[in-house]
Amino acid sequence: MNKPSRESYIKYSTKVDFSYPNDQSSFQIGRLGIEDSYVAGTLHLHFNQDEPLFAKEIILKFIGNENVYWTEGRTRSAGKGGKHAATITYSANNTLCCLSTCLLENSNDSYQKILNADFPFKFKLPENIPSSLSLGPGNVDYMLVAEI
Repeated sequence: MNKPSRESYIKYSTKVDFSYPNDQSSFQIGRLGIEDSYVAGTLHLHFNQDEPLFAKEIILKFIGNENVYWTEGRTRSAGKGGKHAATITYSANNTLCCLSTCLLENSNDSYQKILNADFPFKFKLPENIPSSLSLGPGNVDYMLVAEI
């Protein structure tokens, strides 16, 4: 079973992790923009009998963001022949997509005891989203977020 490295998690836990589908090396299935493309895998929960997880629901989100950030230095006259240096910071963020699915939901609003569980998931990607990239002042990135 292939899994993302610990460094690829924003918050890593030995009790909650993901695996790629079908022994692949990424979550993406299909070629984006050429054919139907998906993000798929499995969410794994590993809790022991002494400290089980009690959950009402588990929501999984696939979120895509684009961010840009840069600074520019400016020099202005400050009167009497002096100069004043200033740094101006520019930034912008945009959510490209936010897809979600409910992996576990209790209809009676009670908590379910979970020790070890595997939840397969699959999101169809919008055809018009860009690939992940990181270029100097900007980046496009995607993340999976499990809300328990």
